[in-house]
Amino acid sequence: MGPRAVGLAAAVGAALSLGQATASHVPPEAAAAGYVGATRCAECHKAMAAKWRSGRHSRMLQPASASSVLGDFSRGRQELRARRYSLRTEGGGFFITEGELDGGPRERRVDYTLGSRRVQHYLTTLDDGRIVVLPPSWDVGRQEWFHNMEIVDPEETPETRVQVWNANCVGCHVSQEQKRYEPATRRYRTEWMDFGTSCEVCHGPGRGHGADASGVVRPERLGAERSTMVCAQCHSLRDVNAPGFRAGDDYFDHFMPILEYAQKVDKDPAYWADGRPRRFSNDALGFWQSRCFLEGSATCVTCHLDPHVPDVDRNPQLAPSNNGLCLGCHEPIAARPAAHTHHRADGPGSSCVECHMPRTVFSIKARIRDHTLSVPAPENTTRFGIPNACNAGAAGARPSAPLPTRRGLRRRAPERAVRRSGAARSRRARGRAAPGARQRRRLPAAVRRFPRPRGPRRRVAGGAPVVESGGGADARRAETRRGGRGPHRGPRRPAPHRAGGRGFRPHERRHRAAAGSGRGAAGGSEA
Repeated sequence: MGPRAVGLAAAVGAALSLGQATASHVPPEAAAAGYVGATRCAECHKAMAAKWRSGRHSRMLQPASASSVLGDFSRGRQELRARRYSLRTEGGGFFITEGELDGGPRERRVDYTLGSRRVQHYLTTLDDGRIVVLPPSWDVGRQEWFHNMEIVDPEETPETRVQVWNANCVGCHVSQEQKRYEPATRRYRTEWMDFGTSCEVCHGPGRGHGADASGVVRPERLGAERSTMVCAQCHSLRDVNAPGFRAGDDYFDHFMPILEYAQKVDKDPAYWADGRPRRFSNDALGFWQSRCFLEGSATCVTCHLDPHVPDVDRNPQLAPSNNGLCLGCHEPIAARPAAHTHHRADGPGSSCVECHMPRTVFSIKARIRDHTLSVPAPENTTRFGIPNACNAGAAGARPSAPLPTRRGLRRRAPERAVRRSGAARSRRARGRAAPGARQRRRLPAAVRRFPRPRGPRRRVAGGAPVVESGGGADARRAETRRGGRGPHRGPRRPAPHRAGGRGFRPHERRHRAAAGSGRGAAGGSEA
């Protein structure tokens, strides 16, 4: 974050090998790429930097200190999930005794905190350089300790340590990171420049900007596709195929979205049966399905006007009671809102947000809003147990009868239900592992509608589950139809094949992602 963060890291005895950067030491790869760090940006942009430092983007990861640790370590012994842990503080440091990492009790010093809004996790650095999440976490709202496996059980094994933070999570919690995993010794030498998501993650390297004011990326001035890709580098479930994404790059040249056919659907699936995100940290893939993006070219900053503010998701214009932002585009509805909603104009039933962005996404001890901005489809609630704004009961509940409708209110309901449940129908008919014929029939229409092959529009508008899952020769032919060519000669291949075209086999790509600088390869491994 700058001198303050570095000072805190020094105060808790964090060595350079643990990842902190100083004014005199910047990861050489970041320096060579033109990155200068948030402290340098703040020299000119003082007001903007002050807002950023007060917000969550800057505090994704912090050195453990009296000001950053929210958990009550004075409670001493805790029993969580039938396991015992001891907590204490001494000399400004925070310590947790656990018996899971090495098979026997051992006291660990807390080096970093992760999170500060709903929950806070505590990270320690092992002798081999692994930075791991310790089991006890703090529930900020309930003011109590809990075992972090209550959030999501990653099915960790001794061979695949999912909770190794610098293997799987580093890219979206710090900036200009270098994993530096050494397969021969199975050790990490991870470094980064700034704590949190800093200026250059969203605006690109700043060295040229110092000499030329125009030499910086401004997401609000990019087209809809590239602008949303800046946010998608973190706000999507994806694997890193080619490290080194910069603001303004094509997301699909670096990342592989984790789509509905690549998930374990039997246990806490990441998507609902209709393809909408069910698990958190996937807002971009939801938004790319929305008609606001596909037809209105809306971007993340269309609604989240200033990403620097402390609560970017609680800007005043985003309040459910404020329809002004939506009605700025949907002017005909503004004149007669009740005719559109069939609810009182001043009631919650006429809230654009409550209707089109219900809380159907499971987050960390909370539910957050769906970003597909779709319309309620009660048929999908009845058939597939997908909650909707009209019937927001327990997630997964299957109502015994269709929801009542008014005559003429939902003339397009059958068409909409078919469109939104294509994936679910395909799975039921042909098994969950393969895309169905119904989706394959929809893909050519998506290609005709969005002839550009590079952006997310075509991939998400009916074709993504087929194209990205390698859904047969017909899907690949459709992907390259109408001149589907990238910057190289010859047809541009679907994303799963592009990284292979770079000369890397799948296991070699994992090695490269672990050893290089990526934006956090989701689901990656140490080796």
